[in-house]
Amino acid sequence: MKIRRREFILGSSAAVLSLGTSVGFGADRRIVEIETGKLRGADLGGVLAFKGIPYGAPPQGARRFIPCAKPIHWTGVRDVVQVGASAPQLLIPGQPTPPWHVFLADTPGTVHSEDCLVVNVWTPVPDAAKRPVMFWIHGGGYTVGSSSTPVSEGAHLARSQNVVVVSLNHRLNVLGFLDLSAVPDARFADAGNVGLLDIITALEWVKTNIHVFGGDPGCVTIFGHSGGGGKVGNLLTMPAAKGLFHRAIIESGPHPRSGTHEVNTKSTDLLLAELGLTLSSAQKLQEVPLAQLMAAATRVGAQGAGVGFGPVVDGRNVPHHPFDPTAPSESAGVPLIIGYAHTETTFLHFDDAEGFTLDEARLKERLQQVAGDRAESILAAYKAAYPTASAPDLNFYITTDATLGKRAHILADRKAAQGQAPVYLYRFDWKIPVEIEGGRMRSPHGVDLAFEFNNVDLPIVQKSLGSDARNADFAERISGIWAAFARTGIPQFAGLPIWRPYNATTCPTMLFDDTTQCLDDPQGDARRTVMSLPG
Repeated sequence: MKIRRREFILGSSAAVLSLGTSVGFGADRRIVEIETGKLRGADLGGVLAFKGIPYGAPPQGARRFIPCAKPIHWTGVRDVVQVGASAPQLLIPGQPTPPWHVFLADTPGTVHSEDCLVVNVWTPVPDAAKRPVMFWIHGGGYTVGSSSTPVSEGAHLARSQNVVVVSLNHRLNVLGFLDLSAVPDARFADAGNVGLLDIITALEWVKTNIHVFGGDPGCVTIFGHSGGGGKVGNLLTMPAAKGLFHRAIIESGPHPRSGTHEVNTKSTDLLLAELGLTLSSAQKLQEVPLAQLMAAATRVGAQGAGVGFGPVVDGRNVPHHPFDPTAPSESAGVPLIIGYAHTETTFLHFDDAEGFTLDEARLKERLQQVAGDRAESILAAYKAAYPTASAPDLNFYITTDATLGKRAHILADRKAAQGQAPVYLYRFDWKIPVEIEGGRMRSPHGVDLAFEFNNVDLPIVQKSLGSDARNADFAERISGIWAAFARTGIPQFAGLPIWRPYNATTCPTMLFDDTTQCLDDPQGDARRTVMSLPG
């Protein structure tokens, strides 16, 4: 009888447990003791879940806009079976959410509060093993998002790949990224990056406590999608994060540059004006009721381009741009995966109804608005690369390559140029099935998440991805290759082709689809025609 390797590993773990060898767990395996006290989690069958564990003191009142303090100790056993509060969300009016992406929403009943500094841990039935730790950083730009979305629930990934999964909530938007560097009060010197500093505090929590859950603090992989990928990029350049993680994955969130004081303080000035404050009275921001503060931030955000809240290059916490002009030296030895979906813009531009219906003549007109007299040659290159593609298909290939695709290649080029650790590039080509909105979303932003977490069986996910039998096998492959990278730094999984490290000459790229293959610079002639376009 054939036994799958994963089942053998988990079976062996259970056998070790039966002999009484464990790390952090007593007779009741749901109870563990960490630095700040005892926790009682939930037994989900083959995996234990501990949710809503405080990693920092509540950043409220006099702690608002200040780097978070360590959490307080507690007595007795603290139950941690429900997700903790999510950070307050900055929802800008007029920015709708596409219905197929409903599974990215918070679990119903999730509370939003400034007291949101919590981590969640999923671990297989514990034993003396030291498992790789996969530390998930949620997306949503820097303004919305949460670790309590069903698609990123970590139980299936932990169980199927024998890893420890950690996720966190941290301060967002005006609470996490309000640049107060011009305020004459040293307490607020780090306010523009406290959202990132929260993540570092959570990584320090992992270094101190994760062995209790059977995780290896010397084998931590940070991974994030969209805005979470942007946070990973910033962490790669932060001196305080050095040594707290050992591999990294940037999914659909490659950003060569971060914010600057020149740009970010514009939003600060607008916010202060909304609240009737000045730089000299900015300390009163700590006293403003949360609802009033968020309402003012919403009005600022609604003013459009050039304003908003995100990390800032402050010369200290974020000493320079993540990948501009070069890859960060602080993480030169950290192996990296970078990738994007083939038609990111079917989600990112979903409210552009014409993009889904235009003809070739209209596509050319739109291209001329951004590419001028190069529009015709760009269109010809893409038609040659995708000879059976419709005009809407070409629109989404072009707009994706000119934005996230371009930036992914820039990051990969600059990481490879360092020559100190490998970088691997992927493109996620798997398409939404035709039974979901006629398949019009193609391979959109976020399509890969359920596969990475092996959560394709969740009913809410199946409403967006379908319930085809192929999904489970594909999820096994994708989550398997992510876990292999977390375990060894090499993304290799049984049954998949060798994923060659990226170099700027041949540009090896793994294409994830029903047939997964690693090709040299797929559709590269077309892609290079849009590398200089805005985006």
